[in-house]
Amino acid sequence: AAVAIAERDSASARVREHIALSNDDAAFWSPPGKPQLVVTNPPWGGAEARLEGDTQLAWEALSAFLKREMSEDGGDCWALSGDPTATKHLRLRAERKQPLVVGGVDCRL
Repeated sequence: AAVAIAERDSASARVREHIALSNDDAAFWSPPGKPQLVVTNPPWGGAEARLEGDTQLAWEALSAFLKREMSEDGGDCWALSGDPTATKHLRLRAERKQPLVVGGVDCRL
């Protein structure tokens, strides 16, 4: 559902041809080109995660994707998380963290 909404909204904003959207497993998916920007909302626990291990696997898959697919010139990743411990599975250091509230949950971007 989230990808369908993003497709609709990006088409409405006339930027759809400039972005790649996917709901595939990040551990195996390769975009058509090397991304300069990745915006993602991986599971971070609570009702969204079916099992505790799902959260860790999702963040580890995102880590593998970023290390494998990001441009050699660098790039940015904005990952939404409501659980500060979930992001440790990225094994990357954030240059900055932006606090925000989503649905009453304190999050970081």
